[in-house]
Amino acid sequence: MKTKCNEVAAPITTFIVLDEKRFLAFTGSNDGVMRATASAFIKHMPTMTQDLTDAAWTDDRERVRAMLHKIKSAAGLFASALFVKTMATLETNVDGLTKPEVVQSTSRITETIDLLKEEVRIFLENLNAVVSK
Repeated sequence: MKTKCNEVAAPITTFIVLDEKRFLAFTGSNDGVMRATASAFIKHMPTMTQDLTDAAWTDDRERVRAMLHKIKSAAGLFASALFVKTMATLETNVDGLTKPEVVQSTSRITETIDLLKEEVRIFLENLNAVVSK
């Protein structure tokens, strides 16, 4: 597909968890803000998800709730509204679950965050490629 010389072809990427429109709206489509925010998310999220996993396995409901809130806040810049709502529901209802349910639910959150982290990394690569042209 040809583009005019002042246009950039949209990347051929379909994201599952990442909501590009949401992220662009939150950052005002500012390249520097997008780059800094995405880089910080990629850098800090592994520690946050490990803390969530540890809290779930030790059945520390207060810490699970706190980590879900923290992760939800960070991921909320990037993630689909449905995934953010799923985290919020778990955060609200964690006390009504059994330990195995908490472990399973937080494991699913962590797996989805890992996918989101990869999608953010791809978005960042695409952004860097477009900006460098």
